[in-house]
Amino acid sequence: MKKLVFAVLFLIVFVFFSVNLIFADGVVIPDTVYMGTSFENPVIMENHNVKIEITDQIAKIEIEEVFFNNSNTSFEVIYMFPIPDNSIISDFKLTDKNGVLEGKVMEKQLANEYFRHYASINKNPGIMEFVDDTLYGIRIAGFQPFERRTLKVTYQSSLEYDGSYLKLVYPLKIDSILLKGIDKVNITGSVKNSREIYSVFSPAYSIMTESLSPYEKDFSFVAENLDPNHDFTLLIALGERDFEAFLNNHESEEDEGYFELDLYPSIKNQNTVRKNLFMVLDRSGSMYGQKYTQALDAAEYIIKRLGTEDYFNLLLFNDYVKNISEEVSDYDSLINLMRNYQAESGTNIYAALNIALNKLLENDSNNYIIFLTDGLPTVGITMESVILKNSLSKAEMGNTKMFVFGVGYDVNTNILDILAEESGGMAFYVEEDENIESIVSDLYNKISRPLLTDVEVKIESDNVIFKDIFPFKNLTVYESQPLKIFGKYSGQGQFKVTVSGNAGAQKFTEEYIFELKTQKNDYIPKLWASRKIKYLINNIKLNGETEELVDEVVKLGTDFGIITPYTSYLLYSHLPEEQLDGVESYMDIGKGSLPSSPGNTGMDAFKSSKIMNRQSQSLNLQEMEEASESSDDIVAVNGKVFFYSENDEFWIDMDFSEEDEVTVKAYSDEYFTLISENSEILDFLKLGNKIKLNYYGQNLIIKAE
Repeated sequence: MKKLVFAVLFLIVFVFFSVNLIFADGVVIPDTVYMGTSFENPVIMENHNVKIEITDQIAKIEIEEVFFNNSNTSFEVIYMFPIPDNSIISDFKLTDKNGVLEGKVMEKQLANEYFRHYASINKNPGIMEFVDDTLYGIRIAGFQPFERRTLKVTYQSSLEYDGSYLKLVYPLKIDSILLKGIDKVNITGSVKNSREIYSVFSPAYSIMTESLSPYEKDFSFVAENLDPNHDFTLLIALGERDFEAFLNNHESEEDEGYFELDLYPSIKNQNTVRKNLFMVLDRSGSMYGQKYTQALDAAEYIIKRLGTEDYFNLLLFNDYVKNISEEVSDYDSLINLMRNYQAESGTNIYAALNIALNKLLENDSNNYIIFLTDGLPTVGITMESVILKNSLSKAEMGNTKMFVFGVGYDVNTNILDILAEESGGMAFYVEEDENIESIVSDLYNKISRPLLTDVEVKIESDNVIFKDIFPFKNLTVYESQPLKIFGKYSGQGQFKVTVSGNAGAQKFTEEYIFELKTQKNDYIPKLWASRKIKYLINNIKLNGETEELVDEVVKLGTDFGIITPYTSYLLYSHLPEEQLDGVESYMDIGKGSLPSSPGNTGMDAFKSSKIMNRQSQSLNLQEMEEASESSDDIVAVNGKVFFYSENDEFWIDMDFSEEDEVTVKAYSDEYFTLISENSEILDFLKLGNKIKLNYYGQNLIIKAE
């Protein structure tokens, strides 16, 4: 909306806003804060409900927010409301205990006079005031103790293309440490388009989607106690063909950029490719009880959802290996039979994988193993190198992908990580008290309908150089898990992408022409870096540590704020000895040598591999942040890594050093001046009021009394 020349008095008034408030987006702040009073904001956002309707390139957004004054003080508040550029507000309402406040348009000076008059007689008026094209300030008088106020705003926004995607940005991020997270966020909506909708996804948050038709999809996002670090962004993939590719890129300040290429098949005219699946379940003694029961439940879930053309075997192993599928003629009998086998004895991993892989060599392609174990190899051939060499060579010959599940701290993470990485599968790590069945069934739902196998992606350009592309081998496109490929580039201009593969018995080839654009998509570099880190760490596990590999992992971890074993080591080892007191590292701190990895087994190895794999499997920033939160004393915030020092209860930036440090008292005038002039600091202050931060070379100690 462009500048207004009128005002609206609803007891809410549209006028120009004269105060330059830059660090509060979508929050309510007592105006006394801006007069130098130092206290924490008592206003809580209890509910944030949003309904979004997108038709072609026009979005209608309806917002309802409920605020609560959690104090015994009455005050006037300022509500900062952001809207996207190219948007028009069509409705605004304020509700208090007396009902909905009505309003009308009037000249701004007159509106201010009415506002002051109604405030003086306790009529609780409000003024909606223009700040700039994308931000409005709403001043509300008489916010009573323990009172609730509801704000409702409706606006229309025109959507534009971002790369190959139609893009919507809803300003959800709250840049204010004066307010705790939102108690409940509920965003729902629909997308309708005259072109086929291949996908609706968010690069920042995990959303649920439902296809109502090829031309209409619903979506939803629900969260509790959310402290939003990112705006809510939707990317909408539209197409005309049975198989489409979509490109987005991020141009960094250096002479290079990052890209994401997404491959989406249309459901129409597509037949699911027959899959050959071995489920290999550990039934050794350590699996006894709930773990084994859940593993069998997961097997039953998969069996009941197999396609009519699928080839399936269930293999149980302990000291010995038993393919119980060979003893029955139908799946109902298989389910009954597997319940008769108990968990007991040792763990013969070599024999179990060898039998399954040999059997799958009889098939041409599209072979899968789901392998679940909770322990180390204890029977038969137990040497890690022999197990890996035999399994990987046969997986390559049979074009077999291995999806592995390690349950509990006793698993050998080297074996599991390398089997998954080298075969083109995935590794998952499950705590002993986690639900195994739900994790296995979720994976199966994603990979159960392969539509294009043996995929090759060729990128050609005269002007652009591409490198560090992940994943780059053993590629498959699934109906419910479109293939995402990340990489780096230098140069500008057009390039051609050729996608080829097998759609059942038919060969498939399609060409696409893309052009790199000058744009920012900050999520792409971080998702790329998580995949590069996983590749490097698994390379270290397979071939051993070298200074070059370790240095590259450390640089990526620190540059992109991603937790790695070696980033954590560096975090601790570079600090002064007095700061190391009370701090426990995932690694031993060596002197004068390369940092050692967490090892192959035990809790440290388990947690390290769990974090690494979850990060590299993340499809959005929310998933990456949740993966990093698996570490209790290390967090990544906005490209920086912090560790928690129990000794002095500070969150410490790994770049911080106790040289020329400046102490800033929380909620002081200097504190508000600092954040108003450096809004990026607000992301770090969400860690709390005891932080040691290196901000562009300045060492800051921010602390409360």
